[in-house]
Formats: sequence, structure tokens, C-alpha cells
Amino acid sequence: MPPRPGSKQLIREINEALVMDTVRRHGTVSRANISQATGLSPATVTGITGKLMLAGYLEESGALRTSAGRPSQMLMLSKGGVRAIGVRLSVNVVDVVALNLNGEVVMTHTQPWQGRSPDDAAAAIENAIDDLRSRVSGGEQFIGVGVAVSGIVNHSTGFVTHSGSLNWENVPLREILTERLGVPVEIDNYVNAYALGLLLFNQRASLRDVLLVNVGASVGMSLVVGGRIYRGADGTAGGLAHTRVDLTGEDGRACHCGNSGCVETVASQWGIESELARRGSVVGPESLAADGDDPDLRAALAHAGSVLGRAVANAAKMFGPHQVLIAFASNLRSRHLVEHVDGAYSRAYGNDNRPPPEIEIVTADDTSWAYGAGCEVLAGLFQVDIEVEPPHREPT
Repeated sequence: MPPRPGSKQLIREINEALVMDTVRRHGTVSRANISQATGLSPATVTGITGKLMLAGYLEESGALRTSAGRPSQMLMLSKGGVRAIGVRLSVNVVDVVALNLNGEVVMTHTQPWQGRSPDDAAAAIENAIDDLRSRVSGGEQFIGVGVAVSGIVNHSTGFVTHSGSLNWENVPLREILTERLGVPVEIDNYVNAYALGLLLFNQRASLRDVLLVNVGASVGMSLVVGGRIYRGADGTAGGLAHTRVDLTGEDGRACHCGNSGCVETVASQWGIESELARRGSVVGPESLAADGDDPDLRAALAHAGSVLGRAVANAAKMFGPHQVLIAFASNLRSRHLVEHVDGAYSRAYGNDNRPPPEIEIVTADDTSWAYGAGCEVLAGLFQVDIEVEPPHREPT
């Protein structure tokens, strides 16, 4: 929604988000501590928490006796019937998860789909969500749907600007899905969704500046600056996949973006498979994560890991994060690949006068992206849609 500077409605939304976010960060917290943490008056906090409890967003978790001897009711995010839905759309599968307000997964569903058009995808998403909802009781309140897709996504407009795997250009996916589903819809790319899932309900929430690289069918990067995902002016920030690693163009492989020699043509699953095909290897996709002795597979993984490690180091030098996380899809995490990534990353800092940011390798399963997409919906409860965070103000 557009900013509404100075309006009472905006102030109410800000104050409600402050209260919700304080409860999220503390887990359980008293009204008095909410007042201290937010700067809101006790009367305002009492009014807001009462409203949020009636709506099913907060609940009381028990009483805590203070030093003065007065019992103080502790509040927590409700684990009841308020749900957010997260969706991961891949080339032939729709993964769906339902989350409660604490970011806990309460149900999952996976469904194949066919077709390539945006309408085909929207119908598949609607069917998958309907199937999931048919398995729950009638008391759930679904507050929105988040969808993660591979490619370049303009989060503010809901357009999929480019998706090579889906062969989409400038698709108004949020508009299409909102019309079909009748609830608020958030659209983001895989890696930004995954990053938000880590930041919102994960121990990494304390990290302020993080570089997250996702490696699977494609390659993506998310920049977390000051605890928030930086998307750039039009959603194109983090374009590591299409950073060129072959500047001569002589040996660079053609990329779906129209250029050649991009990181994704070497370090993604399809890049590794293309290299194996070029070598005439009979190694199948199911063997990519195996630590076998096939020489062609080892050579392809070594090249992919070296290219990826150098590219990540270059991005880290420009950004200067506290930490670098590389999330491999479970079918691609190989010891050989990881070793070459780590080695190339370390060598890239060999002559620097600064230590490299800590690098950590993690594994992302298929529900990780759907989970992050669901967190896109929940995040709206904890922050208000304004560019500059205003000071805490009391409603008049």
C-alpha cells in the first residue's frame, strides 16, 4: 500500500507492527516490556494487544510474577488458526507449506504440474493450495500467499521480469494470482525468499549484513544489508548468476539471458549437466551429489566449484558482509564441489590485507523456498509498507 504520512491509520499500522515485532523477537513478553521496548504508552499497548488477541494474532502464555509481587500476563504469537501459505514454483512441481504466526510449518503438500504459461502456473498453484486447505479444519484463517520463483522478480510490483527456467518475460504474476486466490499475494525469487525465512525465524536474525548464495537449478544471490533484504531499484540486485566469468567470449557457454560465459552456465545444475554432456559422460543428474570417482564428474564439479568460489569472493569483497552463506540444493551438494568452492574462495583472499568473511555451507531442501515465501506474508505483520521508518508516535 502507498505511504500515508501523518494519517491515523498509518500510525495505527506502525504501532501494531511494532507490538507484533516485539513479541516475535522476544518469544514471550509482558505488556509492560512491550511498552518499554517500543516507547508506546501502557494504555496504547493494552489497546493494541487486546485488538490483536481478538483477531487471533496474539495469545496469553501464562503469568510471570514481578519483583513488586503483581502477576503480569505474558503474551506470545498465536499458534492457533491464523495461517500463511508459502509456495515454491519450479518447472514441474508446486511445493506448498502452511505456517503459523511463529513460522512453524503445520502442513506441507507437493503436487506436479504441466504447462509453461503463467495461467497454467496460476491454475496449478490454486489447485495445490486448494488440496492443502482441504486437509485442514474449517477454523483456519489464511491471511495471504507468498510465491517463490526462479529468476528476476520485482518484489514491489509483483512482476516476474525474467525467468529462464520458465521462459517468462514481464509476467504480472501477483495480479494473476490475486485475482484467482482472493487473498494478498507476495512474489519473490528463490534466494530472497530463502533469506527472509532465515532472518525472520532463525538464529541468523541477529546478523545485519549477510551474503546468501543459492545454488541449484540456477544460481541466485541475496544481499542482506542492515538486517533487511536489499533488492535494488527494480528487483535486480544480487545478479551473481549473470556475472560473466569468461570475458573473452571465446569459450563462454551461451546463457538464457542472451549473454555467454555467465556464472550460471558453469556453476548451476544445468551448467554442470551441460559440461558433462559436452564431455560425453553418461553420469546422470541423480549422481551430482554423489562423491564418486567418475573423472568427468569430478572435473565438472571442480570447474564449477572454482568458478563459484571466485565469483562469491568477488561479491564479498564488494559488499563486505559479516558472513557468507552458500545454500546448495540437496541434489547438488557434493563434497567435491564444496571443497573447490571453499578453496577458490580462500585463495581469492590470499593476498588481501583483510580476513575473508566467514563462509558456511548449508543445504536447502525443496520446502526451504516455500517456507521463505510464506515468511514473505508473515513479514508484513511485523513491518509497515513505508520506505523510511518513522519515530514512535502515539495516536491522537
